[in-house]
Amino acid sequence: VLFYRLKQQDVNGNVEYSEVREVSRPEQSFQATLIPNPTFHSSQLQLRNLVPGIVSVEVSNILGQQVWKRSWQQNTSSKILEIPANEWQTGVYLIKVSTPESNRNIRLIRQ
Repeated sequence: VLFYRLKQQDVNGNVEYSEVREVSRPEQSFQATLIPNPTFHSSQLQLRNLVPGIVSVEVSNILGQQVWKRSWQQNTSSKILEIPANEWQTGVYLIKVSTPESNRNIRLIRQ
């Protein structure tokens, strides 16, 4: 929960404050961390706060061509997946992680 209020200052210097308001942030969906990034060989994709269901990871190059894909039935809240970038050309790749609740895109740099 976050709290905020606004401050309004007129040209003549008068200051007024709004009432304090409460803002609730939506629950975070799953978390994805890519280590190391950039990489020369491979990276670990660490996934946390997963919900049970089919999870897929697709890696595409800058032209949108799929270079790697994995899918599995996830029954636990976390997973570590090795992304084998050692045979890919140097460049920027987009990793799309799809879960039953949401999708996330992560940029991977292959040096």
